[in-house]
Amino acid sequence: MIVGAKHAQPSPIFNRYVFYFFRTVKIHIAILLSLTALLSCNESSKNHKEDLIQLKKKMQKKLDTGEHMMLTDRQYMFDTDSILELIYKELIVAKPELSKQLVIEQQEWNSKKKQLTDSLWKPVDRIFEETGITPQLEREIAYGTIADLNYDRAMELNNRLNEKK
Repeated sequence: MIVGAKHAQPSPIFNRYVFYFFRTVKIHIAILLSLTALLSCNESSKNHKEDLIQLKKKMQKKLDTGEHMMLTDRQYMFDTDSILELIYKELIVAKPELSKQLVIEQQEWNSKKKQLTDSLWKPVDRIFEETGITPQLEREIAYGTIADLNYDRAMELNNRLNEKK
C-alpha cells in the first residue's frame, strides 16, 4: 500500500450491485419466513400440553432457589399469557365452527380474570398508598395467581384444540 494514497472508493455500479444483493436477500428471507409460518399453520395443531408442563417445572425450579421469586412469578405470568393467546388463536383457526362460541367464552373468561386481578391488586395498592412501599410478597402472590389462572385456561383450550371431532 502506498503511504498517503487515498482509499479507493467503490464504483457506483458496485454500490448498486451490493444494494440489490442485500435487498434481494432480505426479500427472500421474508418470503421464507412467511412460507414457514404458513406451512406451520397448515400442519395439524400442536399439542402445547408438554410446553406448559415444562414451563411450570422450569418456573418452579427457579422459585425453589428462593431468589428473584417475584420476578420469576411475573415472567411466568407473561409466559402463560402468551401461550394462552397462541393456543386460543390456533383453536379459532383449527375449529372455525366454534369461533363465535369461543370468542364469547373467552370474553367472559377475560372479564372474570380482570375482576380477580383487580381484587388481587387492591391490597397491594392500599399498602403502597399507606407506606409508599410496594409489598413484594403480595405482588408475588398476585403474579402467581394470575399465572396459574392463565395456565389452567391454556390447558383447557389445549385439550379442546387436540380433541378428536
